[in-house]
Amino acid sequence: MTRSLYILIVALMILLTACGSQSPTDPAAVMDAYTAAINAHDVEAALLLVADDAVYDRPSGQFTGKEEVRTFIEGLIAQDVHVELIGERTVNGEKVTWQSQVTLKDLQNPDGPPIVLLNNSESIVRDG
Repeated sequence: MTRSLYILIVALMILLTACGSQSPTDPAAVMDAYTAAINAHDVEAALLLVADDAVYDRPSGQFTGKEEVRTFIEGLIAQDVHVELIGERTVNGEKVTWQSQVTLKDLQNPDGPPIVLLNNSESIVRDG
């Protein structure tokens, strides 16, 4: 079963914290690093790229602050999340937009087919 869902993340604020010279600074590169951390199921690496006052607006609700975002990310990882970028990310100042396909395990039917979502996303990358 495939379900398509269009999601707009309106106010996702990402902040690259002081992690040394290996940290990306380009907004698209910050989002690439965040996506790689999500795909690696590395909560801590993903959170290094999230501002303390980040806001995730999702169809399931709003997640405000790093600890609520942690809960959101842990929920994705519990569903064996995989994010695949479709096309290129577009950068306009601090705003990054992109489309992706997200595959998740259906926790209500773990032996069934995965849930596949089509996301239209927008993030604000500050000090990245």
